[in-house]
Amino acid sequence: MNVLLIEDSAAFAGPIQQELAARGHDFTWIVGAQRLENGRIVGIRANPSADPMGDVWDGDTARFIDIDPTKFDIALCDGGLCGPVNDGVKFVVFLSALNIPCIAITGGGAGNRRLLDAGAIDGLPKEFVVLALRSGELNLRKIISTHASSLALQEFCSGLRQQFLQSRNTGNKLSLGYPILDGLDRCA
Repeated sequence: MNVLLIEDSAAFAGPIQQELAARGHDFTWIVGAQRLENGRIVGIRANPSADPMGDVWDGDTARFIDIDPTKFDIALCDGGLCGPVNDGVKFVVFLSALNIPCIAITGGGAGNRRLLDAGAIDGLPKEFVVLALRSGELNLRKIISTHASSLALQEFCSGLRQQFLQSRNTGNKLSLGYPILDGLDRCA
């Protein structure tokens, strides 16, 4: 499968890309876009010297990448991005019009409602994407074949939230195998 990853945080995009590659998916990562028009995306590549928690648009046109979105089977889209097109809602509307399913992946999941209302077929906190891919709960092939939200994915997220709450209540840190995820509790 060919996945378009639209995420402005390298700290999350890195582990997501590792899990996508481990499952045999091809992917292209952008942090936002210059424009979405005429069935094309002028995307913005990540700045290698950006803060791991969020890129910024510095006006460097060498970071542009011309993307034919019809080459992608699915998109994973954050809500807040960088560049002139910095709202995931615009990506979801644009990609959905091209029949490319989108999964909302916002921090803590709070912004997913906006992306779901715009046409995303499912959503989960970006903090859980890596774990959901690894466990098989975020099965992109299955989601594409059904074009529908997965109750199992929502139950998976609920279970992770319970683990975070339990670790917070006991004062223990939850180790999930990725430094960016270890000890997270804002998703609970």
